Amino acid sequence: MKRKLILSVIPLFLISSLVAGCTDEDELVEPATQQSSTIHRFADSDVAEEEAQSAAEAAKREAEAEAQKKAEEEAARASAEAEAARVAAEEEAARVAAEQEAARVAAEAEAVRVAEQQATENVYYKNCSAARAAGAAPVYAGSPGYGTHLDRDGDGIGCE
Repeated sequence: MKRKLILSVIPLFLISSLVAGCTDEDELVEPATQQSSTIHRFADSDVAEEEAQSAAEAAKREAEAEAQKKAEEEAARASAEAEAARVAAEEEAARVAAEQEAARVAAEAEAVRVAEQQATENVYYKNCSAARAAGAAPVYAGSPGYGTHLDRDGDGIGCE
């Protein structure tokens, strides 16, 4: 806009000089030269303003890019932390499940052992036919189901 204003001022100055009666070329050239240097100063200031504005815009873009980069890094860090927390929670859940499974298996094994012990302690065979039918013959002394009524010769082995 300043350039348009300056360009419109030059012809007006020349016309006003002619109207005032200046016919001397030197008189016209000197103001025109002064006018030209003024134009150059305005043009230089316009260039400086444009450069300053361009530099300010570049600095603004750089600041925005840096802020965006910082935000992306923060989002990536938060995402990594969330992923690490998720993995840790999954590992903890797997560990707890493994402990529970081990406890369940141990409890089942103990229940089987107790059941077998109770079953063997309470075993009584009426005769050798019953021991053979149960698959326990021969029955040794000290083993569940042994009795002197099953051992005819008294050697510690019944139902031989």
